[in-house]
Amino acid sequence: MPEPKTQTDREGGGLPEGIEDVAKELVQKALLEILEEADDDRAAVPDFSEAYPIAAEHLRKLVAESFGETRQEGPELEYVSEGAFCYDYGRVMIFNRLQRPACREVPVAERAVFLPHCLQNRKRCTAEELDLYDRCGQCGACAIANIVQMAQESGYDPERIFIVGGASVIPPIIAAVEPGAVAGVACMEELGMIIERIVSRYPMPPSQMSLLRRRGCRNTRADLADVKAMLQA
Repeated sequence: MPEPKTQTDREGGGLPEGIEDVAKELVQKALLEILEEADDDRAAVPDFSEAYPIAAEHLRKLVAESFGETRQEGPELEYVSEGAFCYDYGRVMIFNRLQRPACREVPVAERAVFLPHCLQNRKRCTAEELDLYDRCGQCGACAIANIVQMAQESGYDPERIFIVGGASVIPPIIAAVEPGAVAGVACMEELGMIIERIVSRYPMPPSQMSLLRRRGCRNTRADLADVKAMLQA
């Protein structure tokens, strides 16, 4: 495994440069527990509810062996633990890999996008507040405007882009708009709730996810390159 180069002033909590590549290598090893060809992004995948827990547990062991920890203790909202980041980012990568073939069967115009309230700049936000979600006002005060623009340029229906307060409001919105697939940005706590629902065979459309790089209830941060890849998956 290549050693990431340390760059303490790097945006994102001081994690070493190249830590995403390290996580990807660990994910490839974990996926080989359930896939013959982990690199073949379009190949059929086994049953998600059976395959995901196996790969995620193997990833946990690999991360623990490499870094000695898989969770970040303390009040920091930025990722400062390499092990915690690799485990969280890696679980999202495994999820996306297993869900991607089904998502690709759905035109982007028929998908829904869910973005978190915590990305908003609440002091300057001009979003329209509705019952279960907000609708971006494109004020440009936060990254949501960039993400909405990327989504629309990729062919997403702007009426299917929702700013929500948490994973709990997603099921009723899905029931109302009936998207063929879902793309969502959130912290691991919220993404984990969705993953658990799908593992337990709760009826959810195939999904793709992007992990927030800064957590918390406000002023969080998304990786726009990662979000773009999610939208175009």
